[in-house]
Amino acid sequence: MTKPLLTMFEAFGAGAELIGPRLAERLGVPWIGQVLSSGDMEAMDPKGTGRVDVSGFLRSLAFTDQGSVELLESPYVSLAREQAVSVRDLVRDGGVILGRNATVILGDRPAALHVKLEASAGFRIAYAAEHSGISAEQAALRMRREDEARAQISLDVWGWDPRLTAYYDLVINVETFGEDGTVEVILDALERKRQRATATQPA
Repeated sequence: MTKPLLTMFEAFGAGAELIGPRLAERLGVPWIGQVLSSGDMEAMDPKGTGRVDVSGFLRSLAFTDQGSVELLESPYVSLAREQAVSVRDLVRDGGVILGRNATVILGDRPAALHVKLEASAGFRIAYAAEHSGISAEQAALRMRREDEARAQISLDVWGWDPRLTAYYDLVINVETFGEDGTVEVILDALERKRQRATATQPA
């Protein structure tokens, strides 16, 4: 079997930035975080509206150093292709990877576990405020902004909605299990999937 591979997506404030590195350490693989941080998202919303101009942001990426590519194909197709190459390269030696559309990019890996972290809005706001050192009001604004924008980016570039549960092997409520319990549930699920993948491989 290859080294462990786990993709993660979270509803904002569900604790992925703490839980993910713990999982990576336990598995002995790299931790690969989001490309865009909450600070990056805030910078894209300087007036504090709680919204990001996703299409404008993606267009700015798509037409950077593209030459005449945009005349031949959708710029979003180019972005998706580049992201797919990047993600596969990052997990060459296994890994725990957050976001980056890794759930769909690595959906063909039989032993990979695809996880979504969830919790109630109240829990997520309080959690983000505590662990990021920000006010509850700022955390609530970040939650609204990021839950919408990150999903829209995935829809625009890859045509999938990460808020839907069908893409994941495991959707876990961090509020119910806590950080420690969530880590253990995910590790158990990953091992079970890896064992099943081994058992179903052709002899």
